[in-house]
Amino acid sequence: MRAMGVLVLVCACGEDPAAPACPPVASECTPQYEPVFDQVYTNTIRRSCSVGGNSCHGGAAGAGGLDLSLADIAYEQLLERQRVVPNDPSCSTIIQRMHHEDPAKLMPPGARLSAEEICSVQKWIEAGAER
Repeated sequence: MRAMGVLVLVCACGEDPAAPACPPVASECTPQYEPVFDQVYTNTIRRSCSVGGNSCHGGAAGAGGLDLSLADIAYEQLLERQRVVPNDPSCSTIIQRMHHEDPAKLMPPGARLSAEEICSVQKWIEAGAER
């Protein structure tokens, strides 16, 4: 006699319930400068991450393999490596790290950016992270 099996197909719509939720970020804030990529890059990313005082991501050997030394490369890598999730600052690693409470995970290391500066980056992401 042949055993009959039962196939159960489960489909889920929306987010994976087992996946951790992204920490919420307040959407009400005042940007320090116009929240467009060129301003975000010049005023925050380049100054604080690639050539400024901390320069952890300057050049091909940047921390985490992230090179933020040139605007075009920085933009491409931020999106490709999901450091920036367009329209979703709470799931964008760059925002999570700027808000992090653990000094070992805070970006940039050693000095928290101002709320207004973080807001500029956040508003750029909320608007779709366009180049």
